[in-house]
Amino acid sequence: NAGYDGTAENFCVLCDAGSWKDAVNNVACTECNAGDFLDATGSTTDLCAQCGVNKYSLAGAGTCTACDANAVSDAGSVAASACTCNAGYDGTAENFCVLCDAGSWKDAVNNVACTECNAGDFLDATGSTTDLCAQCGVNKYSLAGAGTCTACDANAVSDAGSVAASACTCNAGYDGT
Repeated sequence: NAGYDGTAENFCVLCDAGSWKDAVNNVACTECNAGDFLDATGSTTDLCAQCGVNKYSLAGAGTCTACDANAVSDAGSVAASACTCNAGYDGTAENFCVLCDAGSWKDAVNNVACTECNAGDFLDATGSTTDLCAQCGVNKYSLAGAGTCTACDANAVSDAGSVAASACTCNAGYDGT
């Protein structure tokens, strides 16, 4: 009958969610296309509907799967890879987005890593959507991707924007060995 899969030997099985059949015959139910869904079982007509924005589905889906809360996708998306991470979120982890760490930022919707601040700069906020990296002050230094600057020892000095502890030099009268 319509709405039943006729491929099982000697009996008919109700079409699963995500599929339909409109004819009386012994063939399989037709799956909804990727990007569409059908939540009813035993459907006798093609009632497959497109997944909405920020959701996706594979072929034969009974429901759409939501993208990560910090990602977006177009309506009718056909795979998790169609979900792209918002600005301020690292998109290198599979199927989820991670807030950019302090010391990094990302200004676009895409699935790439956050950009680290250069050595000698810092950014103390997480999830930054713009390059707000600022230069470390005098007597401080930072490595690339730093959330804070590190102070030189009390009896040492360095120029603003120093990129390593070795930039801190001892004051006169102090030995650095």
